[in-house]
Amino acid sequence: MRGASEKRDKENQRPMATAQATVPTDEDAADVVQQEDVMSAGNRNADEAVSDALLEKLRTHAAKPQEAGDAFRAVLAKIHARVTSSDRRVRERALEKLWQKNSGAMESFIVALENCKDHVADCSIAGILHECISPRASRSKSKKKGSKNKSATRTSSRMAVIQLVNLGITQVLVKLLINLQHADTITNEMLTQDILCILGQVAQRDQKFASKMKLLNSVKVFHALLRQHYNNNKILLPLLLIIKTLAKNPFSLQTLVRDGITGTLEKTFISVGYAPHLKLRTLIECLKHFTTNKLCCNKLVKVGIVHLLMRIFERWERFDGPMRLKICNYALNTLQHLCVIKAGRKAIKSNNGLQLLYRFCTNCPEDKAYDCLLSRICGIINQCLEKKELPVPEMSPARFVLPEANVRANSAESGSDIDSQANSMASAGRLYSDLDSGDDEEEEEGSHDSRNAIDNAIYMSDEVDEGKFFAGVFTSQRSEEDLVGYHTFFRELGGLRSQLRLAGSSAVKLTELGFIEDEQADSQSVKTGKSRTPPKDLTRVNGTTKQQLVTNDRHRLKILEDASGELTDQEAYCAVASRVRSVIGFVKVAYPDWTGGDGCGKAEPLNTKDRKVCRAKLLTCVERGFHSSAVQEVVYDLDALVGPACRQGRDARLLDNCDEKRIGKRVLDTKQLQFESRFESGNLRKAIQIGLREYDLILTPDVNSGSRHQWFYFEVSNMEANAPYTFNIVNCEKANSQFNFGMKPILFSVTEAKYGRPGWVRTGVDICYYRNCYQRPARGKTYLTTSFTVTFPHAHDVCYLAYHFPYTYSQLMTDIWKWRKKCANASVYFRAETLCETLNGNENPVLTITSPDSRGNPIHARKVIFLTSRVHPGESNASWVMHGTLKALLNDNQYACSLRDDYVFKIVPMLNIEGVVNGCNRYGLTNEDLNRRWSNPNQVYHPVIYHTKGLMEYCAKVLQRPPHVFVDYHGHSRRKNVFLFGCSRSGSWSAADRTKPDQPVQYLMLPHLMQKTSAAFALPLCSFKVERNKESTARVAVWRQLGVARSYTMESSFCGCDQGALAGLHLDTEHLKAIGRDFCRALSMMKYSGDDWAVEKSAMRPAIISEEIRRRSRPCGNSIAEKSRGLNSYIYDVDRRRSRPAARECAFCETTPQGRPRNVFRINTLCITPRRSHSDRDSRRVIASQRIPTEEHIPEESRCMDDRVSTSSESDESEYEI
Repeated sequence: MRGASEKRDKENQRPMATAQATVPTDEDAADVVQQEDVMSAGNRNADEAVSDALLEKLRTHAAKPQEAGDAFRAVLAKIHARVTSSDRRVRERALEKLWQKNSGAMESFIVALENCKDHVADCSIAGILHECISPRASRSKSKKKGSKNKSATRTSSRMAVIQLVNLGITQVLVKLLINLQHADTITNEMLTQDILCILGQVAQRDQKFASKMKLLNSVKVFHALLRQHYNNNKILLPLLLIIKTLAKNPFSLQTLVRDGITGTLEKTFISVGYAPHLKLRTLIECLKHFTTNKLCCNKLVKVGIVHLLMRIFERWERFDGPMRLKICNYALNTLQHLCVIKAGRKAIKSNNGLQLLYRFCTNCPEDKAYDCLLSRICGIINQCLEKKELPVPEMSPARFVLPEANVRANSAESGSDIDSQANSMASAGRLYSDLDSGDDEEEEEGSHDSRNAIDNAIYMSDEVDEGKFFAGVFTSQRSEEDLVGYHTFFRELGGLRSQLRLAGSSAVKLTELGFIEDEQADSQSVKTGKSRTPPKDLTRVNGTTKQQLVTNDRHRLKILEDASGELTDQEAYCAVASRVRSVIGFVKVAYPDWTGGDGCGKAEPLNTKDRKVCRAKLLTCVERGFHSSAVQEVVYDLDALVGPACRQGRDARLLDNCDEKRIGKRVLDTKQLQFESRFESGNLRKAIQIGLREYDLILTPDVNSGSRHQWFYFEVSNMEANAPYTFNIVNCEKANSQFNFGMKPILFSVTEAKYGRPGWVRTGVDICYYRNCYQRPARGKTYLTTSFTVTFPHAHDVCYLAYHFPYTYSQLMTDIWKWRKKCANASVYFRAETLCETLNGNENPVLTITSPDSRGNPIHARKVIFLTSRVHPGESNASWVMHGTLKALLNDNQYACSLRDDYVFKIVPMLNIEGVVNGCNRYGLTNEDLNRRWSNPNQVYHPVIYHTKGLMEYCAKVLQRPPHVFVDYHGHSRRKNVFLFGCSRSGSWSAADRTKPDQPVQYLMLPHLMQKTSAAFALPLCSFKVERNKESTARVAVWRQLGVARSYTMESSFCGCDQGALAGLHLDTEHLKAIGRDFCRALSMMKYSGDDWAVEKSAMRPAIISEEIRRRSRPCGNSIAEKSRGLNSYIYDVDRRRSRPAARECAFCETTPQGRPRNVFRINTLCITPRRSHSDRDSRRVIASQRIPTEEHIPEESRCMDDRVSTSSESDESEYEI
């Protein structure tokens, strides 16, 4: 009665009153919502009681639904009615109850689906689960509350999907779906629709969905459903979502292609149409994944998919909204994949594709979001144009005849594993890129076949027999008898008998070895800090004679024999450089290297990219592809300058530099720039003038190679002052570059140096990196261009341009010459000797640094630290960091003395001398990556790697003292900042590793301390994952084979920093050397931390505690940090309840102004995520402290970051090529 009267009252209201009543204010809406909540509070208990009763009956009947019969159906019908109720409050409360994990509802539904044979009941369960994971949108009268409810509902539904996946819903639903295919009723059709809707959501959350489909042999079932329902709007979208997930898996992809899915996709495309909506986007995303398969590309071209894709670009102007951008992006990805095959390129051209895409370029909106599309379109056009090759031979003009060997280590003939075969000399670098170094972040620019090989290898990784794999990797383990010859490089420990006695080794029989040593002489040489000639009886290592391992009198560095102590630094450099053996003859020494090669020492900001300029250069590149430039004149040609007689060695003559005499003098017969690169580490193959002041430059590939172009270093002269010159390096290979994210090339002016302002400076404007039209041989893709414009300040100057600050082999040997003179006293034990000779006969130095022996601090009680650098010759920043480390270790300050007192440093500062000398970027003389040879190096082809590893093996196996720390210095071309890669068992690909207990303290301590000491270091970028294809790198091989827990790769950016005090700045040589010094500080702090760090699990997250960096019992001695310029750490002052910078006066004690000890502790946070995948977002929080502070005592700036994966600022722009 009351309801009827209210209805009549509303009908009798005047129109004005009705109109006013229908437009409530925000305050009225809020009041209404509040009243509804109050009114509903009374019904909540009743609803919960009903829900609890229904769930209790559900749990009772779920195990045996057949016995319950109609009662079970009734319970399900009531639950389904509640979750689909038109009453919002009833529906939301019912869903909230089902979402609760402790309710057990989801588990009961899955058990019922497994046991129930009644399709009507199954239909109810599927409908309920569908509502749980895709709830209806609730309409709230309050906008704010509505948005909050919507967000909460989405979160709950996502958690419900994850809960279902964990409970095994995938297998249950797929089995039920297969059974439904044998009957055709209305109930089955509804049940199939609900099951597919659920699986469409589950497939996106279940990381093992494709593997489960393979085990259930049900991949083809979904293709059959798509073939049957390609025009059914109700189930098409979930089917496409499932197909998209399957297409990401190589096995499922191949199965679907063989099953003829290409024709089905074409019919689906026609049915879906061209209007921008979710179905079209998902379908084209499926095509993007399918076209990663070469066979599928051919089939899609035959069914006419290119024509359909082109129609998208015919009509794209009619579309609007963000969906249009995503559809175009996926379509271009698909076309990029189709361009790899000849039929795909032909189809694009025959369907008027080039004209349509070029029109898209010219009419492309100015929004930044379209820059990526523009870059991809230009790449497609360049690939589809007539084949245009570089005007140079494919192979490098630098060719070296390799010595013969019976069987190559890690070759296919030696029976090695898949990864080793992939890294053999014939295919080095084709399949895998090095995530620990400069080639890391992008997928290797290889053919489609290579990409498929990688996918298949990754897919097969779970099925690898680990025993066979490791047996294939480690094929030549060396015995103690083989390693004993390395004892001469440990003369600081005494003679061979003394070393074996200290090690307690009983495996080596001294009488059988026949070595005669004068232990007294060895001991005396170590005490006085002087070296002596090693025994002449030792002429055998590993059972062979005349090895490249240097023995007896050849330990001395012969290259320094001409550099007497009376020479100036420049004279010594010329004397050393003249004895360097190169593949191509040199004509001079470069002026920057001759004068020291440092940067200018100024803070130089990163470049700000001009998007309009980059767009213009892209379009100009495309236009040149259509119409070749009229002006093309070769002004420098290395192939013509290098005759066959000069390719192998050169006559011995004194190299010099006369650039100062050349400045100000013009070449009379031409206004063209003059180029030269025939000097150490130089790299320029050809220069072609294409405009008045524009030049295309072609880089030289690595020796005996046809690829690996990145490093450049050349001289340019005969320029006009204040005139812009544009340089286009047209044969770059990497998919992206830091030149797109702020990096500038460097310039050295001889005139500026003569005026007293020497040093490299960052230079260039209009810098961009984009794909061009030059075809890469046998790769199916085109090269990329680095373009920049330089304005020279002086007319007729002699200048040098380089990718990064060069550091040559001659510079290293000259620095060793200087350090040896400096350390002639007995306060530092410094020994530089020849470890071995390279393939071309250059000496490879190994350095030993420690304090002289003493009774109070004997050398044999010290731990050994191994440092290596420059295995990739193009990573010159690694040498500058090593330079800083060496200078810090040879310093006289307190922390350097303390380091030498506690450790023996064995350092191989340049692992790839031949690559550095000959201007290579990645390889040496063997056309292979030496950082893929550590698991099984070849004695003939990889002598430096072989003997460097031999030194560490001697420590671990003969001396029974594995290195305490091993760090391999690298440079990184795709990331900013400085960071470490380490090894952890928990992050290993090997199941055997993961079963062993991990010790995070060991590998987390040094990164934490680096964050404390170095402003350029970025902890969130550190990774401790061990991947299968990295087993042969130095970091992993030393960790696994020698048991060195603290085995790292230290990466330094070529560009600069995007965090910390150096954010927005390039890294200069001073910064790089400071990183080396900061590393030494971290080592000095690590020794005070000791091994007493413990992992304590708190309620929130694990924390590493109990760091003893400051030992109060140790006397101050007036500062470790007198010359360290302060540590970048914070000390929290409990007395004052605030944080303050760490005191610079002393690193070990803190006192108040009144002189009493202050209650302080150091606070640092570490947020490290092992890089498994983007979905794996668990992180570790590490707090190093003497005492555990409470949360409110931790300064805000020192608190841990949220649990998320931190990536570089350009991580989202990895495919952005403008």
